[in-house]
Amino acid sequence: MLKQALEKLKTLLRDDSGVAMAYTVLVSLFIFMLCFSSYAMAANIRQRMELQQSCDAAAYSGAVVQADMLSRLAVLNRALSWTYIETNKRHMDYTVDEWLQRIIPAYERIETSAKLLNASGNCGVGTNGAHCLCPIGQKGICWFAGAEDSPRHVKLNNSRLVSVDFIRSAMGRAYPAEAENILNGYSNITVINSAINNIRNSINSFVGTAVDAAMKQMIGKDAAKITFACHTDGKWGNSTPASYIIPQKSEERFVNYANTTVGRELDRGRDVWWNLLATGSAWWFNGGFARNCSNPGALVATGEAKARQHIHTYSTFGSSHFCGITRSWGFTENGRELLSSSPARPAALAAGFFGAPGTILVAAKRQVENPFSAWMGSALPGTLFGTFNGGGRDMWVLSTARAGIRLGGGYGGADEEGFYRILCPGEKSGKDKYRAGEGTWNLCEEDWDAVMIPVNRAWHDASQGEWLGTPSAESILASVKEYLAPETRYRGGIGEYMRH
Repeated sequence: MLKQALEKLKTLLRDDSGVAMAYTVLVSLFIFMLCFSSYAMAANIRQRMELQQSCDAAAYSGAVVQADMLSRLAVLNRALSWTYIETNKRHMDYTVDEWLQRIIPAYERIETSAKLLNASGNCGVGTNGAHCLCPIGQKGICWFAGAEDSPRHVKLNNSRLVSVDFIRSAMGRAYPAEAENILNGYSNITVINSAINNIRNSINSFVGTAVDAAMKQMIGKDAAKITFACHTDGKWGNSTPASYIIPQKSEERFVNYANTTVGRELDRGRDVWWNLLATGSAWWFNGGFARNCSNPGALVATGEAKARQHIHTYSTFGSSHFCGITRSWGFTENGRELLSSSPARPAALAAGFFGAPGTILVAAKRQVENPFSAWMGSALPGTLFGTFNGGGRDMWVLSTARAGIRLGGGYGGADEEGFYRILCPGEKSGKDKYRAGEGTWNLCEEDWDAVMIPVNRAWHDASQGEWLGTPSAESILASVKEYLAPETRYRGGIGEYMRH
């Protein structure tokens, strides 16, 4: 029996029937695995590309809104600057004219008093400043009205003698006709202030709305499978007032928004009598730039009058004559505030805008649908599956964008069409007018547009005109995963990668 078993075994060993089927099964399994993995990889790539395109479109849409609002702020700044200048010039003219209106009656009062006193004597009136001789030989001015030794003049601002006739010819041009125009100017300043503050308060919210709408439009039917979030101005889902829109606290730079200077426009009274008022600390509500006649002593007119009265008296020994200066008068008229001025509250950009605070980050994840791909990505993170999945059972994508500025001709040569700077122009800029904080990028020109930014550059500090700091795409992705992970609350981890 044993011999027969061995013979049978030898026969089986020599029998090759069914080998083809075994090879077929093995090859088919290999081909099946190859095709299945290729399909899974292609599906992952397609889904990731769709997700990446959605994030790119959403980030770019948010940056378009951001750029549009910064352009609007630049336009409003220009309008506010011109309105501030023109209203102040009108108000200066109004104040001076109203002051002159009061000077003439004040002068006429002392002139009339001097003439009447002199006329009440026995020697007559004469002319202003003329000499007369008393019978006993005393010589002197009969009466005088003017300033210092100049009849029919007044002294303005303790420095200049101006004739009364010249003042009469100059007054009446602004007062009272300009009052309505000045009030309208200050009303317009208030309206522009409100528009600027509305943009500051709503820009983050509007950016988030644009991102949300673009993302939902792109992902469409897959919305239930995708989780996404928008990070603006240092926070997720941020709708607070933009921290990078700050007050412009230099009047010289503010007036420069209108391509002019304070000295050119307001030098006639600047810091002499048309003073810059205290702007206050609560800028968006109570502060701002305002000028007014806040120092009345610096806008003053003075004049004086004196009269000699000649009186004839009689005694038993004949007549006697007395001549002498019996009285003098003076007047002082100060300028004063006539209309309340509304402070102008222009906006500027913090240099930090060209870094984390101004960067729009859109992050999204979706669960890998193919279980084979999910397992391979999780178990073998170094494989192609892990690369396309980002590791684990979810695929993650990031997109970053920000508004960029195209520098105009005043910069010393306009940038090429379609070229927008995403680094702060800063002090390396050409002309003095465009040094840090003064020029084009700081809401002086309105040519802003959206620019996509590499993720590994998105949160670098670029406030000095170059990339600074060490944030990386990996560190940003790690924080995104922490925020978007299921049942994980955001703990501000992104903050440590941002440079405010």
